[in-house]
Amino acid sequence: MAVGLVLLHSPLVGPGTWSELAPLLRARGYGVTAPDYSAVMQGPQPYYEKIISAAAMIRPKEPVVFVAHSGAGALIPALATKPGGQRSGAIFMDALLPHPGRAWFDTVSDTLKAHLRNVARDGHVPP
Repeated sequence: MAVGLVLLHSPLVGPGTWSELAPLLRARGYGVTAPDYSAVMQGPQPYYEKIISAAAMIRPKEPVVFVAHSGAGALIPALATKPGGQRSGAIFMDALLPHPGRAWFDTVSDTLKAHLRNVARDGHVPP
C-alpha cells in the first residue's frame, strides 16, 4: 500500500518551505501534498483549530506520514488522530514537539513574548 506525505509548513510561513523538497519526493514516487493554510492565520484566533481543519480537509485516503516543520509539529497529534483516515506517522523536521492544551505562545520565554509583542503591528509579526 502506498504512503502519502503531507508536508506541513510552520504556521508563521507558507508552503514555500517545501518548494525544493516536494518535487524531489514526487520524482521518487511519493504522493506529496503541501497544504497552504496561511490564509487562516489572517483571521481571528483560535488558529490551531483552523489550521487543523484546513490540513485535514486534503488528507489522502492512503496511510500518511505527516512531515512537520517548525511550529507545525504541535499540530501532529490532532491531525494524526482525525477520524476517517488510515494509519499515520510523523516526521519532525526542525519542528516543535506537541504541547497539548497550550498555545505555542504559552510555551515560550517571557523575553521572546516581549520581543514579539514589541515588533507586532496590528496583531501581526512582520515578515
